[in-house]
Amino acid sequence: MNNFLTLVGFEYKKIFKRKSTIISFLFILAVLVVMGLGNILGSENWYSGEKVSMLDAIKRNKDTIHFKAGVMDEELIGEAIEQNAIMMANDDNYLINEYGKHLKPEAYIKYVLPYEDIVDTINNVYETNAETLSTNGFTIVNVNSVLPIDTLRPQDAKDFYKKVNQYATDSIIGNTTLSQDEKEKHMEMLSRVKIPFHYDYSAGYEQFLFLFQILSLVILAVIAICIAPIFADEYQNRTDYLLLSTRFGKNKEIIAKIFTGITLALGITIITLSIAVIGLFSIFGSTGGNMAIQSMNVSSTYPVTLLEATMISIGVVLVMSIFFAMLTLLFSSLFKSSFPVIILSFVVLIAPSIINVSPIHRTLYQILQIFPTKACTVVAIFSPYLFKFRGIVLTPAITYVGFAIVGSLIILPFAYRGFKNHQVG
Repeated sequence: MNNFLTLVGFEYKKIFKRKSTIISFLFILAVLVVMGLGNILGSENWYSGEKVSMLDAIKRNKDTIHFKAGVMDEELIGEAIEQNAIMMANDDNYLINEYGKHLKPEAYIKYVLPYEDIVDTINNVYETNAETLSTNGFTIVNVNSVLPIDTLRPQDAKDFYKKVNQYATDSIIGNTTLSQDEKEKHMEMLSRVKIPFHYDYSAGYEQFLFLFQILSLVILAVIAICIAPIFADEYQNRTDYLLLSTRFGKNKEIIAKIFTGITLALGITIITLSIAVIGLFSIFGSTGGNMAIQSMNVSSTYPVTLLEATMISIGVVLVMSIFFAMLTLLFSSLFKSSFPVIILSFVVLIAPSIINVSPIHRTLYQILQIFPTKACTVVAIFSPYLFKFRGIVLTPAITYVGFAIVGSLIILPFAYRGFKNHQVG
């Protein structure tokens, strides 16, 4: 055991001595810093007639919304509708000119901000003209000039959850690209969504899930750069014949290299995501974890909270990082230089992202979805498009995790033999 750990330690020393590794880690750090500072730096904001910093504005938003935290029941929903009506009744809340009628920022902060997610949900599920709803990433935005909440009365709140259920149901039933089995699975999941929803300030979770795709791509790219030389550099430096002729060269040394690659990938992923979570939560707070994912996408049928969605997303990228590390190790065992390994790994990362295939062509669409770059996105993990295996309909998250585990186990012996059976010369 001590010999094995010594070999692993030696592999880590070689990795951390490379300039490419140091540059990659600095790049991750730069991305994390930009993500954090990008939320708090910039021009000052007008907040209720007072000029404040971005960080102070975030804190005030949090305090305003968190003050209303609790169960999103009929009383709270009715209150949101009533406050909107009070706001509309006073022209002093608007800037009226030749270009139209525009809500003043201080009025928005007073009447709308405390109920922001409630108002957005109402304006989506009560909308009768679906053409005014546009998808902005994982969220749905109503671009109509006259919003549904403007026409509602507080007593209309009693129908809120019926409208939410009907909205999600219609989005599934009306999706002609879904099979009947998928629709039935969605309806089963929808029946498990807990109501009434919880209401709170959730910007910390929303920001993390919004930035998750960028974080995942950076993590996978750095994994490729750091792991690519593990086998390939032995060929390039002509040390392969030394390793393969030593006592442990064809056994423990190869296993140590693979173990190093896997643990390094996990380490990069865990540390990067941990820093991102800590950084974003320190800025936006960690409240709102018990809010339903429907607060971000009301048409979603997944019965999970924002905390659960975050944990599921992290779990997917963890197993995908192992799979991608194994794939990079396989390439490394086959090429005599780390450069083509990195190029090929980057092709695997980037190519699926630039290939746009409609879900109508389901087989090709799903093949592309299991590539790491596609799989490590919130949109894909909680997609309405499910997978079917041996008659069982599976959610994307389960499919991605299963594929990554099975794929890693399949690749493992090929990566091992790729170096072990290498002909020195």
